[in-house]
Amino acid sequence: MIRINLLPPEIIERRKWERFYPIVFVVAAGLIAIVLVVWFGLQLAVNQRNDELQQTMTRTAALTSQADAFAIFERKQQELVAREAIAATALAGRIDMGSLAEDISLVLPDETFLVNMNCDQDMGLILGGNVSMSSAPSVKQGYKAVAATLVRLASVDGLYSVWLDTANVTSFTNFQPADRSQGSSATVMSFSATAKIRVPDSAPLAQ
Repeated sequence: MIRINLLPPEIIERRKWERFYPIVFVVAAGLIAIVLVVWFGLQLAVNQRNDELQQTMTRTAALTSQADAFAIFERKQQELVAREAIAATALAGRIDMGSLAEDISLVLPDETFLVNMNCDQDMGLILGGNVSMSSAPSVKQGYKAVAATLVRLASVDGLYSVWLDTANVTSFTNFQPADRSQGSSATVMSFSATAKIRVPDSAPLAQ
């Protein structure tokens, strides 16, 4: 049987393409679905990154707050170090008079007894002492004891330029050696001497 199509050619061409419309719709729907899936995936990734960023900012703020709280201790430590440096510089040039007096007492000969001693950084050392003597022939020994006292004073690290001012034989009732009875007077070699006190060098201020 012969079929004759009397439709115009443009309608026939249109109907030919109409058979592909469902395929086009399916492909378009698939592309749209893929785009939507990718978009939702990107949104989830962005949200996740935003959450991580927010957590990081929160931790940073907490650490900054802790750092600010500890900063005061750091400033206090810096102030303490500065004060220690200033104190060390001040003490470096200080004369320890107690230690100097102890050194003097350790070097004195056994027969020498100090009556007075004055230590001043500017005026220096001024001291007076007595050397016990049992009789007039021991005057020579008294002078030797005085000389030994001066030599030993000069050996003290904190002293220099030791000089003898006076040395005289005298009777001193207040001076009582251990081998004499209470109330008797004693013949002594009374002397006075001076010395300059060496001032320690100041340490440089720590930066």
